[in-house]
Amino acid sequence: MNGEMTYHGLDELSDSFAKSDFNTLEYFLRDVGGGINAFKMRLPEWIDWFHYLLPYLATRPDIDRLIGAAVMYLMNLYPEGIPAVYPEFRADVVNTLGKCLMSRHFWQKNDLSDRIVQDEYIYRLLYNDNAFIATLSPVLFCCLKYLNPDEIMTWVDSMAAIRGTHWQYNLLTWLHRAVILLDDYQAIRGPIKTIEHLNLHWPETHRLQYFTQYELIPEPNMTAFLEGVRRNRLLIPGIPPH
Repeated sequence: MNGEMTYHGLDELSDSFAKSDFNTLEYFLRDVGGGINAFKMRLPEWIDWFHYLLPYLATRPDIDRLIGAAVMYLMNLYPEGIPAVYPEFRADVVNTLGKCLMSRHFWQKNDLSDRIVQDEYIYRLLYNDNAFIATLSPVLFCCLKYLNPDEIMTWVDSMAAIRGTHWQYNLLTWLHRAVILLDDYQAIRGPIKTIEHLNLHWPETHRLQYFTQYELIPEPNMTAFLEGVRRNRLLIPGIPPH
């Protein structure tokens, strides 16, 4: 390396970006996001570029395949909580990346859209698994980690209030797969410190393997989450209903 690094933002890509396959952005988020923690490097360009990019990503209708990489990058960049880069920074992150699943293209008549349902059908035929989990899981982990405990309860209530069949199926599938995480919490009654070996993977989770020196999910957040799950009768194996 010659010490000079060049980054091309969304402005330079202009109209062609809408038709791109996102390979450049995907590689950047995955490689640099993983390297931040693995090599303990936090170059100013990496931080500033992500701050610039995040609102553009989270408001695009074709965000699907970049959600996991963006959440992984965020977790590695700010493992101990979102700092006050400016007074409203934490709120902006939560209200963009944390709410990107509310984008209109995901929804149709209070349920997941026909496009997602069709993709789920094809993916299950081919791989006997849920395709939408790879989109759902990183957003849920993002909220579970970075929301405040009092916000967690409202968040769980809002998810449970969506009664669409396909949404409920995916939410309960995620909760059932979370039983390892929740069982670990019940056993140790402390912070969850690793995502490794959980059956909740999205493609970028292996880049969180160096996360064990930090709290992945703060204990007050997990306590509030379990209370919200019980209150909404989102019952899952291993977690008593009361």
